[in-house]
Amino acid sequence: MTKKERKHAQLEFMDNDSPVFEDFLTIFQNSCQQVHLLYYNMWECLRKLMGRFLKRDADEKTFGSDLVSIDCSANDQLPDANITIGEATEKALAQIKPDRRKYVYLGIRTFCSTSVTYQHSHLPLQNTLLKALGCLNPVKREKASSEKAIATLAKKLQPQLDVSIVQGEWRVYAVDEDVEQLHKEKCIDQVWQEVFNLKSVNVT
Repeated sequence: MTKKERKHAQLEFMDNDSPVFEDFLTIFQNSCQQVHLLYYNMWECLRKLMGRFLKRDADEKTFGSDLVSIDCSANDQLPDANITIGEATEKALAQIKPDRRKYVYLGIRTFCSTSVTYQHSHLPLQNTLLKALGCLNPVKREKASSEKAIATLAKKLQPQLDVSIVQGEWRVYAVDEDVEQLHKEKCIDQVWQEVFNLKSVNVT
């Protein structure tokens, strides 16, 4: 295995892996408020990275903060042949002698585990307020989990508030046909301003 062959395989892997990070960054590189998307996309980015080299049963039933507790040790990692590295990387590795490929795979495993470990310690996946803000996403308004989330959000912002009142208002919002007609392509703050501007049928 020459240094050039090793570098070629490594660069092909990095090219295959980079979209996981690029997809996340692209979502948040615009002028609209995106806080309602942040928690889910952090979780999704971490889940994608973990799925590339960890056994499926290690993370398939986890959501949010539970991902942080998953071990990335060798016992939970996939065999070399099952790690997601992309077709171009596989072709580059095919040019390397079989007994030398393990060194490239070792570097890939180190990169994956280091990336995941870093995100475990830096992503605020245990932040319940940030997670609850996801209910502000209009596409989630009818989900049962959103009613619980809005209660959490209301209690965080106004501890003295009776959250049952907020939940009652949320049930109306979830099925309101006028809300369904709102332009969901607008920025989230504009959508919610339109929600607040809607008049009750009892208002003359």
